[in-house]
Amino acid sequence: RIEPVNENEPDGQKLNVYVGGGSLIHPSVVLTAAHYVINAKALRIRAGEWDTQSTKEIYPFQDRDVASVETHKDFNKGNLFYDVAVLFLAQPVDLTPNVRVACLPQPKIKQDDGARCFATGWGKDKFGKEGRYQVILKKIELPVVKHDRCQTALRKTRLGRFFQLHSTFMCAGGEP
Repeated sequence: RIEPVNENEPDGQKLNVYVGGGSLIHPSVVLTAAHYVINAKALRIRAGEWDTQSTKEIYPFQDRDVASVETHKDFNKGNLFYDVAVLFLAQPVDLTPNVRVACLPQPKIKQDDGARCFATGWGKDKFGKEGRYQVILKKIELPVVKHDRCQTALRKTRLGRFFQLHSTFMCAGGEP
C-alpha cells in the first residue's frame, strides 16, 4: 500500500507499506487474499524481494502499481470465506531469475492428502504483539491436509467440537 509519509501532506513524499503476500500468476496479474485489499486505496506490488532491508541484492526487485482489483463476489470479511482477490497491474513485471509466475493446479483438481505445497512470506516470528515481521523471505514445504482431517484437528483446539471448516479453506502443515 502506498501512504503519505506525513498525513498533513497527502501529496508529499510517499512510503511503501507492507500489507501481505501474493503470487504472480501472469506477468500482469497477482493472486492474493481479499482481506488485504478490501479497503485499499493505492496499491503497489513488489516482485522479487528477498531482503527487505538491503538494496544490494544480486537481482533487483520490481515495483508495479495496481490498476484494478477484483475480489471474489462471495468474499465475507467477517469470516474470510472466499478470501481471494486478483490484482491487475498497470504494467507487467519482467520475468527474471528472481521473478517467476507460479505454477497453478488445473481447475477443479483437489490436492491429495499428503501432497506437498509451499508457503512463503515475511510473517511474524511470534503470535501477538511481541511478534516482529521478518526481513528475509521465509519458505517452508508442508503437506496438504484433507478437509475432514483438518476439521477434526481444529475441533480439538479452542475453536471447539462444533467448528465447521468452510469448503473454501485449504489446510497444510501438522508436521513436527
